[in-house]
Amino acid sequence: MNGASTITDSLVKEHLLFRGLYNTLKAFDQDTKSGKDLKLQVDKFVADSLAAVDNLDIDALKSLWDLWKAKVFNSLSGENARLTIVYETDMYRLYLVKCVENKRIDKCNQFFLKCAALTQNNPVWAEWFAFPYHPKPEACQAFRKYYSHEWREIFVISLHNFVRIAVQSSPRSHLVQMIELLSEEAESNSTDRSHASNFGMMNPFEDELMDDFAVIAQYVTFSLYSSRSLLTCLECFSNIQSFMFKLK
Repeated sequence: MNGASTITDSLVKEHLLFRGLYNTLKAFDQDTKSGKDLKLQVDKFVADSLAAVDNLDIDALKSLWDLWKAKVFNSLSGENARLTIVYETDMYRLYLVKCVENKRIDKCNQFFLKCAALTQNNPVWAEWFAFPYHPKPEACQAFRKYYSHEWREIFVISLHNFVRIAVQSSPRSHLVQMIELLSEEAESNSTDRSHASNFGMMNPFEDELMDDFAVIAQYVTFSLYSSRSLLTCLECFSNIQSFMFKLK
Protein backbone atom coordinates (compact mmCIF):
# COMPACT_ATOMS: atom_id res chain seq x y z
CA MET A 1 0.00 0.00 0.00
CA ASN A 2 2.80 2.42 0.86
CA GLY A 3 4.36 1.73 -2.56
CA ALA A 4 1.09 2.51 -4.32
CA SER A 5 0.70 5.72 -2.32
CA THR A 6 4.22 6.81 -3.26
CA ILE A 7 3.57 6.13 -6.95
CA THR A 8 0.26 7.98 -6.75
CA ASP A 9 1.92 11.02 -5.16
CA SER A 10 4.54 11.03 -7.92
CA LEU A 11 1.86 10.88 -10.62
CA VAL A 12 -0.07 13.73 -8.99
CA LYS A 13 3.09 15.86 -8.85
CA GLU A 14 3.88 15.09 -12.48
CA HIS A 15 0.35 16.04 -13.52
CA LEU A 16 0.45 19.32 -11.59
CA LEU A 17 3.82 20.16 -13.12
CA PHE A 18 2.58 19.28 -16.60
CA ARG A 19 -0.47 21.53 -16.12
CA GLY A 20 1.68 24.36 -14.84
CA LEU A 21 -0.09 24.44 -11.47
CA TYR A 22 3.05 25.45 -9.62
CA ASN A 23 1.39 26.93 -6.54
CA THR A 24 -0.70 23.80 -6.08
CA LEU A 25 2.40 21.65 -6.58
CA LYS A 26 4.28 23.68 -3.98
CA ALA A 27 1.44 23.32 -1.47
CA PHE A 28 1.20 19.59 -2.17
CA ASP A 29 4.95 19.20 -1.59
CA GLN A 30 4.80 21.14 1.66
CA ASP A 31 1.88 19.12 3.00
CA THR A 32 3.59 15.88 2.04
CA LYS A 33 6.90 16.84 3.66
CA SER A 34 5.22 18.13 6.81
CA GLY A 35 3.61 14.73 7.27
CA LYS A 36 -0.04 15.71 7.08
CA ASP A 37 -0.81 12.32 5.57
CA LEU A 38 -2.43 10.42 8.44
CA LYS A 39 -1.04 7.14 7.14
CA LEU A 40 2.45 8.29 8.07
CA GLN A 41 1.51 9.78 11.43
CA VAL A 42 0.93 6.86 13.79
CA ASP A 43 3.89 7.70 16.01
CA LYS A 44 3.00 11.38 16.04
CA PHE A 45 -0.62 10.70 16.92
CA VAL A 46 0.33 8.65 19.97
CA ALA A 47 3.04 11.13 21.00
CA ASP A 48 0.74 14.14 20.60
CA SER A 49 -2.00 12.42 22.60
CA LEU A 50 0.37 11.75 25.49
CA ALA A 51 1.77 15.28 25.25
CA ALA A 52 -1.75 16.72 25.52
CA VAL A 53 -2.31 14.58 28.62
CA ASP A 54 0.94 15.76 30.21
CA ASN A 55 0.15 19.39 29.37
CA LEU A 56 -3.43 19.08 30.69
CA ASP A 57 -4.66 20.34 27.32
CA ILE A 58 -8.12 18.87 26.84
CA ASP A 59 -8.77 20.97 23.74
CA ALA A 60 -5.75 19.54 21.93
CA LEU A 61 -6.51 16.00 23.08
CA LYS A 62 -10.16 16.12 22.08
CA SER A 63 -9.44 17.77 18.72
CA LEU A 64 -6.82 15.15 17.92
CA TRP A 65 -9.08 12.22 18.71
CA ASP A 66 -12.06 13.77 16.94
CA LEU A 67 -9.91 14.22 13.82
CA TRP A 68 -8.66 10.65 13.85
CA LYS A 69 -12.12 9.27 14.50
CA ALA A 70 -13.40 11.13 11.46
CA LYS A 71 -10.47 10.14 9.24
CA VAL A 72 -9.66 6.62 10.43
CA PHE A 73 -11.46 5.09 13.40
CA ASN A 74 -15.06 5.64 12.27
CA SER A 75 -14.44 3.39 9.27
CA LEU A 76 -13.69 0.44 11.54
CA SER A 77 -16.29 -2.16 12.45
CA GLY A 78 -16.84 -5.05 14.82
CA GLU A 79 -14.16 -5.63 17.45
CA ASN A 80 -11.95 -2.83 16.13
CA ALA A 81 -14.77 -0.32 16.52
CA ARG A 82 -15.23 -1.46 20.11
CA LEU A 83 -11.49 -1.17 20.77
CA THR A 84 -11.53 2.40 19.49
CA ILE A 85 -13.94 3.33 22.27
CA VAL A 86 -11.83 1.47 24.84
CA TYR A 87 -8.60 3.24 23.87
CA GLU A 88 -10.27 6.64 23.71
CA THR A 89 -11.83 6.11 27.13
CA ASP A 90 -8.52 5.05 28.66
CA MET A 91 -6.73 8.05 27.17
CA TYR A 92 -9.26 10.46 28.65
CA ARG A 93 -9.05 8.70 32.00
CA LEU A 94 -5.28 9.08 31.96
CA TYR A 95 -5.90 12.77 31.39
CA LEU A 96 -8.10 12.95 34.49
CA VAL A 97 -5.51 11.09 36.56
CA LYS A 98 -2.88 13.57 35.42
CA CYS A 99 -5.14 16.46 36.41
CA VAL A 100 -5.66 15.05 39.90
CA GLU A 101 -1.95 14.34 40.30
CA ASN A 102 -1.33 18.01 39.54
CA LYS A 103 -4.15 19.05 41.89
CA ARG A 104 -6.06 20.68 39.03
CA ILE A 105 -9.66 19.89 39.89
CA ASP A 106 -10.69 22.76 37.63
CA LYS A 107 -9.22 20.87 34.68
CA CYS A 108 -11.29 17.82 35.62
CA ASN A 109 -14.44 19.92 35.66
CA GLN A 110 -13.46 21.40 32.32
CA PHE A 111 -13.10 17.89 30.90
CA PHE A 112 -16.57 16.80 31.97
CA LEU A 113 -18.00 19.99 30.54
CA LYS A 114 -16.32 19.72 27.14
CA CYS A 115 -16.75 15.96 26.85
CA ALA A 116 -20.34 15.84 28.10
CA ALA A 117 -21.50 14.07 24.95
CA LEU A 118 -19.10 11.23 25.76
CA THR A 119 -19.55 10.96 29.52
CA GLN A 120 -23.14 11.88 30.37
CA ASN A 121 -25.61 9.00 30.62
CA ASN A 122 -22.73 6.63 29.88
CA PRO A 123 -22.46 3.76 32.40
CA VAL A 124 -18.70 3.33 31.89
CA TRP A 125 -18.18 6.88 33.17
CA ALA A 126 -20.59 6.77 36.11
CA GLU A 127 -17.91 6.29 38.79
CA TRP A 128 -15.57 8.85 37.28
CA PHE A 129 -17.68 11.88 38.12
CA ALA A 130 -16.64 11.36 41.75
CA PHE A 131 -13.01 10.62 40.86
CA PRO A 132 -11.64 14.18 41.35
CA TYR A 133 -12.99 14.23 44.91
CA HIS A 134 -11.90 10.75 45.99
CA PRO A 135 -9.46 10.96 48.95
CA LYS A 136 -7.29 8.07 47.70
CA PRO A 137 -8.22 7.18 44.12
CA GLU A 138 -5.08 5.08 43.62
CA ALA A 139 -6.43 2.65 46.24
CA CYS A 140 -9.85 2.34 44.60
CA GLN A 141 -10.46 -0.67 42.37
CA ALA A 142 -12.08 1.43 39.65
CA PHE A 143 -9.11 3.81 39.33
CA ARG A 144 -6.12 1.76 40.51
CA LYS A 145 -4.78 0.50 37.20
CA TYR A 146 -4.40 4.01 35.81
CA TYR A 147 -1.77 4.71 38.47
CA SER A 148 0.31 1.70 37.46
CA HIS A 149 3.43 2.54 35.44
CA GLU A 150 3.44 -0.96 33.96
CA TRP A 151 -0.14 -0.58 32.77
CA ARG A 152 0.66 2.78 31.19
CA GLU A 153 3.61 1.33 29.28
CA ILE A 154 1.52 -1.57 28.01
CA PHE A 155 -1.28 0.82 27.09
CA VAL A 156 1.01 3.01 24.97
CA ILE A 157 2.47 0.02 23.10
CA SER A 158 -0.96 -1.50 22.57
CA LEU A 159 -2.42 1.81 21.38
CA HIS A 160 0.42 2.26 18.93
CA ASN A 161 -0.14 -1.21 17.44
CA PHE A 162 -3.89 -0.68 17.25
CA VAL A 163 -3.60 2.66 15.46
CA ARG A 164 -1.17 1.18 12.94
CA ILE A 165 -3.63 -1.63 12.16
CA ALA A 166 -6.48 0.88 11.94
CA VAL A 167 -4.55 3.00 9.45
CA GLN A 168 -3.78 -0.03 7.30
CA SER A 169 -7.48 -0.92 7.32
CA SER A 170 -8.69 2.59 6.52
CA PRO A 171 -10.26 3.33 3.11
CA ARG A 172 -7.95 4.28 0.24
CA SER A 173 -8.65 6.75 -2.52
CA HIS A 174 -9.86 5.42 -5.87
CA LEU A 175 -6.63 6.58 -7.48
CA VAL A 176 -4.49 4.59 -5.03
CA GLN A 177 -6.70 1.54 -5.54
CA MET A 178 -6.24 1.86 -9.30
CA ILE A 179 -2.45 2.04 -8.92
CA GLU A 180 -2.54 -1.04 -6.69
CA LEU A 181 -4.58 -2.92 -9.30
CA LEU A 182 -2.23 -1.95 -12.11
CA SER A 183 0.80 -2.94 -10.03
CA GLU A 184 -0.68 -6.33 -9.22
CA GLU A 185 -1.55 -6.98 -12.86
CA ALA A 186 1.89 -5.85 -14.01
CA GLU A 187 3.48 -8.39 -11.67
CA SER A 188 1.05 -11.07 -12.82
CA ASN A 189 1.72 -10.32 -16.50
CA SER A 190 5.46 -10.40 -15.89
CA THR A 191 5.16 -13.83 -14.29
CA ASP A 192 2.94 -15.09 -17.12
CA ARG A 193 5.42 -13.89 -19.74
CA SER A 194 8.25 -15.59 -17.90
CA HIS A 195 6.37 -18.88 -17.83
CA ALA A 196 5.40 -18.51 -21.48
CA SER A 197 9.01 -17.85 -22.43
CA ASN A 198 10.18 -20.98 -20.65
CA PHE A 199 7.43 -23.00 -22.32
CA GLY A 200 8.35 -21.62 -25.73
CA MET A 201 11.95 -22.75 -25.39
CA MET A 202 10.78 -26.34 -25.03
CA ASN A 203 7.96 -26.25 -27.58
CA PRO A 204 8.58 -27.75 -31.05
CA PHE A 205 5.78 -25.73 -32.74
CA GLU A 206 6.46 -22.66 -34.80
CA ASP A 207 6.62 -19.35 -32.95
CA GLU A 208 3.95 -17.77 -35.15
CA LEU A 209 1.47 -20.55 -34.42
CA MET A 210 2.17 -20.33 -30.70
CA ASP A 211 1.64 -16.57 -30.83
CA ASP A 212 -1.83 -17.21 -32.26
CA PHE A 213 -2.65 -19.64 -29.46
CA ALA A 214 -1.40 -17.11 -26.91
CA VAL A 215 -3.68 -14.45 -28.37
CA ILE A 216 -6.66 -16.82 -28.17
CA ALA A 217 -5.87 -17.52 -24.52
CA GLN A 218 -5.68 -13.81 -23.78
CA TYR A 219 -9.00 -13.27 -25.53
CA VAL A 220 -10.68 -15.95 -23.40
CA THR A 221 -9.22 -14.42 -20.24
CA PHE A 222 -10.42 -11.00 -21.32
CA SER A 223 -13.94 -12.31 -21.89
CA LEU A 224 -14.12 -13.99 -18.50
CA TYR A 225 -12.70 -11.10 -16.50
CA SER A 226 -14.32 -7.99 -17.92
CA SER A 227 -13.52 -5.99 -14.79
CA ARG A 228 -9.78 -5.89 -15.47
CA SER A 229 -7.97 -2.58 -15.65
CA LEU A 230 -8.09 -0.25 -18.63
CA LEU A 231 -4.45 -0.92 -19.43
CA THR A 232 -4.97 -4.67 -19.59
CA CYS A 233 -8.13 -4.24 -21.66
CA LEU A 234 -6.26 -2.13 -24.20
CA GLU A 235 -3.48 -4.71 -24.43
CA CYS A 236 -5.99 -7.50 -24.99
CA PHE A 237 -7.89 -5.45 -27.57
CA SER A 238 -4.68 -4.87 -29.49
CA ASN A 239 -3.88 -8.58 -29.46
CA ILE A 240 -7.39 -9.48 -30.62
CA GLN A 241 -7.10 -7.08 -33.55
CA SER A 242 -3.81 -8.68 -34.58
CA PHE A 243 -5.33 -12.15 -34.37
CA MET A 244 -8.36 -11.19 -36.46
CA PHE A 245 -6.05 -9.67 -39.07
CA LYS A 246 -4.16 -12.97 -39.34
CA LEU A 247 -7.42 -14.86 -39.86
CA LYS A 248 -8.16 -12.72 -42.89
